[in-house]
Amino acid sequence: MDSMEMIMKFSTFMKRRSYSICTIKTYTSNIKNFCEWLDVQIDKVTSEVIYEYLGYVHNRRLNPKSINCILTGLRKFYDFLYYEEKMKIINPVKPEYRQREPKPLPRFLRDEEIEILIESIKSKRDRAMCMLMLRCGLRVGEVAKLSLRAIDFENRRILVLNGKGPKDRIVYFSNDTFETIQDYLKIRPSTRIQKLFLVERGIHKGNI
Repeated sequence: MDSMEMIMKFSTFMKRRSYSICTIKTYTSNIKNFCEWLDVQIDKVTSEVIYEYLGYVHNRRLNPKSINCILTGLRKFYDFLYYEEKMKIINPVKPEYRQREPKPLPRFLRDEEIEILIESIKSKRDRAMCMLMLRCGLRVGEVAKLSLRAIDFENRRILVLNGKGPKDRIVYFSNDTFETIQDYLKIRPSTRIQKLFLVERGIHKGNI
């Protein structure tokens, strides 16, 4: 079997499926490199061979993202051979071969950037919500579920129920957070609903 012929057919197939030029070039290049490394025909490749190739690319010190790109291209290539070229072969690229990619560290805002962000928020409700997340470390879901009863204004603290874990915890809020909550409460509609933050627009206005 001519591997280069199959690679060219796969390239044409990707073009007809509107893959990006960059993706086509990357997949094609990676598959060519794989075929050059092989010492068997592409239709004779097994999962063990793919596993050996993983060791080879690891030794070349490729990062997990690049390795996953290679695996994705090979998996799509073998899917193409099976479904489009009607080759009776089992896809040798196992899902568990995918590498775990490190998660990038979050980018923190500088103090001056936080001030600019807060000043740009015109809604008193949204500003209070933002302050609770920025100053108190509350998650979006925790802010949405926050009730008036959970806030101890005298001692400047909040009881967060069913947080991460799920566990309850107490967080303290700063003077500027206290002020933004008070500003919001002055315009908050009078209602029996205990949730702190109410919908301000639409058909659900005044509800949680």
